[in-house]
Amino acid sequence: MVCDKRILQLIPQCTYLKRRKDSEYTILISERNLEQVFLDNSSDYFLSQIDGTRTIEDIVNILKKEFDTDRETIRNDFISFIRDLQWKRLIKLKEKRNHD
Repeated sequence: MVCDKRILQLIPQCTYLKRRKDSEYTILISERNLEQVFLDNSSDYFLSQIDGTRTIEDIVNILKKEFDTDRETIRNDFISFIRDLQWKRLIKLKEKRNHD
């Protein structure tokens, strides 16, 4: 997948209403329609890296240190994850503000 470099500078922010960790899954509840979304442990780890201040590129760098795979695979997997949660309205993306 060819990545638009602009997306790497966006900051994901969580917008779900509630998050509950179960033994096998994490359950997210959408603020908009109270839909439940179930995440496995890997997806929950991806979600845990979203803090509202780090860019997608920052998070990919963190994930690269954690997982023994190439950067492109991690980047593509994380962007796919982000797009899926964005489609379900569980996160939103904001632009990074430069303080010059």
